[in-house]
Amino acid sequence: MRRTVALALCAAFLTLAGCNYDRAPNFLSGPIPAKLPPDYRRKIVEWANRYYAEPASVRFLSISDPVPVRESFGNENWLVCVELDARERGGPYMGPRRVAIGFGGVFSAPMERSAQDLRNEDCDGRQLVWRAWTGPGRAQLAR
Repeated sequence: MRRTVALALCAAFLTLAGCNYDRAPNFLSGPIPAKLPPDYRRKIVEWANRYYAEPASVRFLSISDPVPVRESFGNENWLVCVELDARERGGPYMGPRRVAIGFGGVFSAPMERSAQDLRNEDCDGRQLVWRAWTGPGRAQLAR
């Protein structure tokens, strides 16, 4: 009896272990109803002014092309990722980091996620095409 229970528990465990929840957004191939604002780069710079302790130190390194995604909640939005570097408050630069930003019905960035299921690790998707940042190189230029 104990052996049967142990085997049943093992089988249940293996079955549940195979049910891995992958919350990464689904990259879509076609257009979506949400409109990408034409000034999305400016909105990113404005967000950096609010988010970083030393906004004048922000250096934008690269940006991904906007990609339509469907989040795990079913929302369809545009995902734009930026790679940037900024100083810690009164300290050295923290090193390059990638930040996921969503555009659609609402703006979604770190500390302003607005009920969108986007995370910075979504910027590691192989579907993204990265380009060097052109335009304002520091967050202070948008003030």
